[in-house]
Amino acid sequence: MDQLVENAEMKNAAEKHGSDVAVAVITTAGIYPSEDEFRRVDGDTEIEDVLKKAAKKLHLTNTDDWVARVDDNEVNVKHSFRQEGLKGIVEIEWHKREGGGGASGAR
Repeated sequence: MDQLVENAEMKNAAEKHGSDVAVAVITTAGIYPSEDEFRRVDGDTEIEDVLKKAAKKLHLTNTDDWVARVDDNEVNVKHSFRQEGLKGIVEIEWHKREGGGGASGAR
């Protein structure tokens, strides 16, 4: 009976580990956790939680108007990695929203 419990625990641990995401946050101020590392998080972790840790480590302030993008697609930072369909290795580009630009009114 103990063997069955142990096997079930090992299976649960393997399944949980399989849902992990290796994440890096890329900003103009630097990369979190570092240029050579990714941070492992559970797929159910909110993206915003990782961004807050990145902001703290990189000493970022006033990021309220920043957007997070993965592969040129904006992600909802209030969602988990799983909810956004992000898995495996994830590189988040996080910075101010780029302006639309356009021509000026002067002629």
